[in-house]
Amino acid sequence: MADEQDVNSRVLITDLGRLQLMLGISLIRPEGVYLPEADAYMRFFSSIEGIECKQLAPGMAIDTDVAWHFMGTDPWFTKPQARFNIHEYGSLSIPPLPKIKDLLKRSINRKPTARVFLNTSVQTALGFNDIIPAFIRPMGISNLFLEAGKTQAISTDYDLVYCGTISPNRGIDRLLANLRASSLRVLMIGEPEQSIYEEHRDAGNITFTGRVNHDELPPVIRRARYGLSLTPNHHPFHLQDSTKTLEYCALGLPVITNQHSWTRSFEHNHSARFMYIDDTGTELRNLTADTLAGFPFQIPDVSEHEWTRCIKRSGIADWLSELERQQQ
Repeated sequence: MADEQDVNSRVLITDLGRLQLMLGISLIRPEGVYLPEADAYMRFFSSIEGIECKQLAPGMAIDTDVAWHFMGTDPWFTKPQARFNIHEYGSLSIPPLPKIKDLLKRSINRKPTARVFLNTSVQTALGFNDIIPAFIRPMGISNLFLEAGKTQAISTDYDLVYCGTISPNRGIDRLLANLRASSLRVLMIGEPEQSIYEEHRDAGNITFTGRVNHDELPPVIRRARYGLSLTPNHHPFHLQDSTKTLEYCALGLPVITNQHSWTRSFEHNHSARFMYIDDTGTELRNLTADTLAGFPFQIPDVSEHEWTRCIKRSGIADWLSELERQQQ
């Protein structure tokens, strides 16, 4: 198995070397937005000889061939600053009025050279009706998580770990109420809203870590035996890739989650088996460590979701290479 992985790595590195891009790429990164894909693109394109790739804040002068926008907006009535413009839609607009916001994006954004979408559901929901090249680049996983899943032992300090947004508008207040009534030991990773923290800070079975840097997450998450993921089961969240589900799988944790479109599709396509709970985690009140141990979880291989593989498989790098050759 190790020899096969080494061969695959060498093939991947060889493929990167063949791209022969001669482009400068500016990733226009909005401030304060969590964009692991931007960091992944930086690593990917910077590994190719002859490529200059950098991240810029919106409004900064662009002096490269490619401007890569994480949408957002890039209005048609403003002057483009690069030869090629890529619009990436890593998510849909969130409430209030998400569909109206997406309609406005479709109406006011300039026609780019290409578009990148998180998945086909996001592409369909946005409803662009033109012949502009489109690419699907699913959510990726840092290699740190995949390596930790192979080398680090899972601790039994906690039964469950939840990592993500700890806010009432994501249903976490109801989830915590159910967890508090259970016998399970729970680790909550993330910065909780003050009202939630004050209500549950004295719960004997719930521990809040506060914010943890992404690169430091693997050993913290692996302090628990099972990964808990809760996605709002309504538009647009139910259509979008669950980053935490992917990362739990990469770390070798069985997944407990609520049912929604993406999770069901992922489970089927990857021969996984998750434990499903309702959208508020009511079942967790009566769940015990013995019940969890007896459930037939199946943890899928998610190595194909490693960031480099996701970007390469999307075809966007090959397309850029061909585009540059046509311009010469």
